[in-house]
Amino acid sequence: MQRIKFMLIICFSALLLTLHAQSRDALFFQPIQSTSDTIPANKSENELNDSVRNVIHKLQDAVQANIHADDVVWSKTVYRIIDMREKQNFSLYFPFEPGNGMKNLMTIMLDGVINKTLTVYKKGVRDDQFRPDFSQNMIVPYDSTDYLIHSVFSYKVGNDVFYPALRVDNGKLSIDNMSIDEFMKHQQRFLIKEVWFFDKHRSVVDSRILAIAPLLTYPKAESSLIRDIVCWFNFDELRKLMAESKIYWGDNPSSDMTMGLFFDQRLFSSYILGVDDIYHRTLLDYLTNEDAIRKEQNRIDESIIDFENNLWEY
Repeated sequence: MQRIKFMLIICFSALLLTLHAQSRDALFFQPIQSTSDTIPANKSENELNDSVRNVIHKLQDAVQANIHADDVVWSKTVYRIIDMREKQNFSLYFPFEPGNGMKNLMTIMLDGVINKTLTVYKKGVRDDQFRPDFSQNMIVPYDSTDYLIHSVFSYKVGNDVFYPALRVDNGKLSIDNMSIDEFMKHQQRFLIKEVWFFDKHRSVVDSRILAIAPLLTYPKAESSLIRDIVCWFNFDELRKLMAESKIYWGDNPSSDMTMGLFFDQRLFSSYILGVDDIYHRTLLDYLTNEDAIRKEQNRIDESIIDFENNLWEY
């Protein structure tokens, strides 16, 4: 077991040295800061397995973070909706309450905010400003507890309905056990921003999720995309928390599947909301017919597949 830990540390260190030795300046993705790149000693077998997973995640992060801009000859930014009411996504929604060391995705996010390990970014104010903005002025300070409770992590309709997910307990943020269930009932979807790109250095078409936003479901008369968005999170920050969070997978409660692997292996089901273009709009902004929307979603998906297939035709 000690030998396994030693070999993993050596491999990880060698990869970091190799990546650091590359002298090209512009990176396609920003490097990911890591708080620890070693496996602690005196770990049990289960803890060692978790540590090995963390090292694997860091290896994946290191590879993706060091993709150079001049190696990316094609890219497409896509926005997708993950609906947790679909059976394939149940692992993100359940358990409804934490138990057996497992949490749903929204609880992982809330715990990250409470523990100050996850940065909260404000959403825009208009529907055409739904895209994430990770600039400094969009960060919600952790000490802005009233704003976090009343303006970010709460479900509000009129003057009568108010279900906050958080509260202040002894001067610190905590889960509001009185209303968290009602908040969770209305938090059924996530919006993700991802980039598909061709890396000529590795000769592969790859993808990377950059940002994720919880969505609330309001009555149709009061719903809009920008209102439904709770806030934005940097996915690289979140995946460090997901790497250690086990989930229910199929009918096997003893599975080693984690939330991080669930996303890394793209096991979720989703549908396309739109792509980045000069118009700053979603499919719903210029298509009203359900069949037309589905046709355009399929066209975008097929354009990504076709790009990769066309690379190897000649």
